[in-house]
Amino acid sequence: MLYHNSGHRNLAMAIDPDAHRAASIAAHDAPPFEPTVTAVTAAARGTIAFSGSGCGATKAALEVHPRTLRIEVEPLGVRVAYVMAAGVRAGMAARRRDAPQGSLYKAVGGKISEAWEDREENGVSPAEYSALVVERVSKPNPPEVVWQGCGWWKVWLVELLNLQWLYPRVLAPQFGLDKALL
Repeated sequence: MLYHNSGHRNLAMAIDPDAHRAASIAAHDAPPFEPTVTAVTAAARGTIAFSGSGCGATKAALEVHPRTLRIEVEPLGVRVAYVMAAGVRAGMAARRRDAPQGSLYKAVGGKISEAWEDREENGVSPAEYSALVVERVSKPNPPEVVWQGCGWWKVWLVELLNLQWLYPRVLAPQFGLDKALL
């Protein structure tokens, strides 16, 4: 199994990173494929799994990439799964990142940090998360999308019922984004 997790922490608003930081985020989120790795995975008739959390532009691109890759590598006997991560106590929120100088979100930075800390505090342990993901992804025919982590079923239900309009109504107040900032 080849598992790609971006591993790049960015608890910032989409418009805050400068060009250098945005390029760094994109570089970390891009899947590290090369012909040798792909050939070995194909020879083993293995599974390629991607992990994301559904937030941010590069994560959105990463969510679409497995769909295309699945079509390309299926004839090679390779399966592709996308792991939609929910709450995991990974320690990322503890390493706070303040809004950059001049950010339009300085006024709600504390509320944003609190929301991330709450999600992580109520998350599953990394060991539990990893065991559940490996169990699902290593099946002979893994699901195309694996939902895992604390509260995964809430996002799954919103997506299943096509209720994405709920996201701004629920998330905006949690992050302090339900009022004008200027």
